Amino acid sequence: MASVLQLISTPQSPSELKQFHAQIIKLGLSYDNDAMGRVIKFCAISESGNFNYALQVFDKLPKPDPFIYNTDAQKVFDNMSDRDDVSWTTLISGYAQLGYLEEAFRVFDSIPEKSSVCWNAIISAYVQSNKFHEAFSLFERMMSEDVVVDKFLAASMLSACTRLGALKQGEWIVEYVKKRGVDLDSKLATTIIDMYCKCGCLDKAVQFFKRLPRKGISSWNCMIGGLAMHGKGEAAIEVLKEMQSERVAPDYITFVNLLSACAYSGLVEEGKHYFPYMKEVYGIEPGMEHYGCLVDLLGRAGLLEEARRVINEMPMSPDVGVLGALLGAFRIHKNIELEEMIGKQRVHCRRKNSSSSQRDICQSNEMLDRIESAGYVPDSDGIQQDIDEEESENPLNYHSEKLAIAFGLLKSKPGEILRITKNLRVCKDCHQASKLISKVYDRKIII
Repeated sequence: MASVLQLISTPQSPSELKQFHAQIIKLGLSYDNDAMGRVIKFCAISESGNFNYALQVFDKLPKPDPFIYNTDAQKVFDNMSDRDDVSWTTLISGYAQLGYLEEAFRVFDSIPEKSSVCWNAIISAYVQSNKFHEAFSLFERMMSEDVVVDKFLAASMLSACTRLGALKQGEWIVEYVKKRGVDLDSKLATTIIDMYCKCGCLDKAVQFFKRLPRKGISSWNCMIGGLAMHGKGEAAIEVLKEMQSERVAPDYITFVNLLSACAYSGLVEEGKHYFPYMKEVYGIEPGMEHYGCLVDLLGRAGLLEEARRVINEMPMSPDVGVLGALLGAFRIHKNIELEEMIGKQRVHCRRKNSSSSQRDICQSNEMLDRIESAGYVPDSDGIQQDIDEEESENPLNYHSEKLAIAFGLLKSKPGEILRITKNLRVCKDCHQASKLISKVYDRKIII
């Protein structure tokens, strides 16, 4: 192996380089940054280097390290005499994937004539990095330069609208797509459905879905998920039946969304039917998400022993979501002993897998202080009282809904609507707190 890498360190002809590249692949080093970096470097420093070949090698690296970008990839790029959209967007996307948004923007800003492909690359980079306001600023700049919005740009911006709850901007983009005849492929159609559902406009989502001339699997799944989110379980089952009648095979996600719909709507028998059905009919093995939905469904119906049995018989260890579903059921049905046991398991699981933003917590505490003066009294009914003090300190304050609302208040302008998406039902305390937050801050809150 060392001899092969040493030979690549000195410039060879392109044909010899390809031979060494083949040997590297045979040695199992096709994803090795050091080995492949040498191949890229040859293309950068050799007069006979092949830039297109370098880009192909570079594109196939699953996790190129910063050194590859800052040295080898940049050298290849700097030596290219004929830079096209592929070379520009490869470098932009690469920097963005490593979290170097400033470098990505520097590359983008240096493009003399920016095509819609390049605009999409930089806007997508900001959207995927959760920099939605920056993405909107770039979009506005793009529109001022009369760049045509294509289906990729439209999908990226609609994703930003969804995450920000920016319904008006989202509807403007949908109208633009219709008026300009932008190609409505499955991805764009799904993004529009998702935006309507998560912004609280289920009727518009259904209307748009029904008018689609062709529906991909992602559009079917998104519609079922949207109906689930709004507690329309029976309607979700009807969409599944329509899907089957059109000979579209459901997949893993279809049944996650369908079981969620059953859980949200209390359709116990239907949920118990479709859980084994997906394996028996379609050969889909249940995953963690399916088990979480089933446990939530059984727990809310008061079938606590059956829910516990499902967890005990799972082929994998339950995650925080599955344990949380069971914990919520124990609280609802006031089974304090089992609640304590599952609560400790969940705290341990959560400590291993997540952390909270200190700034959001501070905002949440300030928000709760304000609504307490308006009469808010935490409804701690069902919260275990004898867990260690460290584990039980202000547990209601850190429910995801409150942290999400606090973040929304922190990031949005006064008077703007807050749209919160949650994958489980809102607890009693958060429901009451949300109403008071809406009143005290004079905000419309949609959860």
